[in-house]
Amino acid sequence: MLAKKYLKWLYYTSIWFMFMPAFVIFFVKNTNANVYFGFPFALVTMFCALFFCNYKKFFHRLLHISVIKYYTIFMLFIISTSFVHITLGFYKGPITFYIVRWLKFFISIVFVYLLPICSFLLNIKLRHFIKLYFTMILIVYLIGFIQYFTFLFNISFINILFYFFTNVRVSLSNFDLYGCQNSLRIFSIFSEPSSLGQFTFILLPIVNDLCKGNFKIYTNKYLNSFIKKFFIPLVLMNVVFTKSPIYLILCFTEFFILNIKHYVSMLKRYWNYSIIALSIIIPILPLLYYHFNDDFVCSIIIDRIMTTISCFGDFNKLVLLEPSLATRLVSYINQFLLFTKNIFFGVGLSNVQAGLNPYLLLSPVPLTQEAITGYYGHPMLSGVNPSVIWTSLAEFGIIGTLFYLLFVFKSFSVIKSIKKSFYGLENLFINGIQKTYITIFIISFYNLSMENMQMWFLYGISILLVFHYKYKRELLIKGKNE
Repeated sequence: MLAKKYLKWLYYTSIWFMFMPAFVIFFVKNTNANVYFGFPFALVTMFCALFFCNYKKFFHRLLHISVIKYYTIFMLFIISTSFVHITLGFYKGPITFYIVRWLKFFISIVFVYLLPICSFLLNIKLRHFIKLYFTMILIVYLIGFIQYFTFLFNISFINILFYFFTNVRVSLSNFDLYGCQNSLRIFSIFSEPSSLGQFTFILLPIVNDLCKGNFKIYTNKYLNSFIKKFFIPLVLMNVVFTKSPIYLILCFTEFFILNIKHYVSMLKRYWNYSIIALSIIIPILPLLYYHFNDDFVCSIIIDRIMTTISCFGDFNKLVLLEPSLATRLVSYINQFLLFTKNIFFGVGLSNVQAGLNPYLLLSPVPLTQEAITGYYGHPMLSGVNPSVIWTSLAEFGIIGTLFYLLFVFKSFSVIKSIKKSFYGLENLFINGIQKTYITIFIISFYNLSMENMQMWFLYGISILLVFHYKYKRELLIKGKNE
């Protein structure tokens, strides 16, 4: 049993590294030839967890879950069509380029996806799993909060730690390593500020539901109360500190939608006070805007949001004023055009770069300087901004993309069907998970990549919930016997 206790700590370590996609092991120093640092931990944890259980029985149960059937069909489609594309000569780039990307893809889609179920195999209660996951999210935002002040006061020894644990940043082409520090834009443990914004947009429903719920997460009531009151403001501060115009808009809109019922009920309950408060706040807002617009930090945030909004409908203006956003949109538009040339089966896994190359200079929208530099810097494999939907359409075609969407829909529907069997904190958590599937679908049209580890971990939680639903009585009996 001592070995199992240590294995649980190995599992906790694996979960933490799953939160660190920018911490990698380089095969070739400072290049994209790297693999997630947490992969060896996840691999060892998974095999050890299977060793301590009846793995034949486990796989039998796993394969009889309907979600896994859709997942298997999607996986088989990717593998078989990629083999056909290789045979037909669709893959024209260096083989090492593809191997590294296939490795990252299958790490997420297989090992990260199955990582949540290891908690069941290790007899970790669902409530403890929720507490662990919630704590990991909290740590991400605490790191972001600390990072802002280390950038502000240039605390070099702490900054060194940030850059060490986000070492993938050095391999990003045309990237100023200290640009975020100079502009006071935080990225926490991710590769760039927008990734922290994306992380927030996806997981905000879980944080919001667990913090607003009446159920304890931690046993100490004072700690529990403090964290619940402190967590959401911490999250929103992190979003502001990213200074990402798109995610500032998305996250604050999402937060308002998630809490609109609460706000409406408060307005009804305190109607008279609400009218008085609004009559005071509304005239003050323009004064606050003009006052804080002189502040360097606030002016950057406000200007970027206003610039982005003003560019709607005028792509040429967007290219000039917000080239980063424009580059993404150029990439997505051209990936869709590549899909129209390969409608049914796409061009193959990780092959969108080579497939897109012949069409990029025929783009129906103007290219940004970043896109042009990427094209001429890598004429065989121009850089492409990933997106679950647009990249999947280009690489897997309409058939593969539909298989993926069916798998996601089934994951959503299965936890919806079993939610009523869970109570208290577990029910709140499942409700939050359901909403994250919606946020994942929304952001899938923007800059979410198919190998995003957080996404596949959330999909894997649906399997964990099914196991707890079907076999929790057996787990309780086994726990008592031990």
